[in-house]
Amino acid sequence: MPSHTRLRIALPCPTAVEQYHATLAKACAFLIRHRAPAHPDSPALTRLRRAGNCLKELDRFLTLLLDARARTDGMAARDLPAFERWTNTAGKLRRISGSGTETQRLQAIDRLRRTACGDMCGRPRALLIKDLAIATSGAAHPFPGHEPAESLTNAALAAIAEFYLEIGNHLLLDCNNSRPALDFSKTKAHLGVANVACDGN
Repeated sequence: MPSHTRLRIALPCPTAVEQYHATLAKACAFLIRHRAPAHPDSPALTRLRRAGNCLKELDRFLTLLLDARARTDGMAARDLPAFERWTNTAGKLRRISGSGTETQRLQAIDRLRRTACGDMCGRPRALLIKDLAIATSGAAHPFPGHEPAESLTNAALAAIAEFYLEIGNHLLLDCNNSRPALDFSKTKAHLGVANVACDGN
């Protein structure tokens, strides 16, 4: 008789919410780890465009997570396509979470992103300075003699990434808390099978 047997145990497969949360968390972790100053020889415009692209990716990952939450929460099929096409991330989050506490900060981040990407021009300096302060929760300040959007340093991006990660964690936690308990007594579509070594004791 073998000294051990292999048990087939049903394990829950990652949900779409968990998968998109993992993607967002990975992107946030990268920016948080690399909060050190960028190479000083990099052209200012290059650093600005990079910052804009980073913010665009964070927004995209959060949007995908919100879309997954909408499907998981059972949003009506007639409403789901319009929700997924909606580009107002702050509005989507408010609809899913029922809270508007993050709205102002997400809107400030969106304006900085569009400015950094060249999609929004001519915004008054005073308003950009205000947006930078709101977006980073006071962690970043404009460099003297530079446009506020150019102050989207690695440290500023890290502060914003921490905010996105906090939102993502809340979305995942709320989803898990509302999920019904799993029944392992039967084979189900959301369960996979894992082989586990056991010594028989």
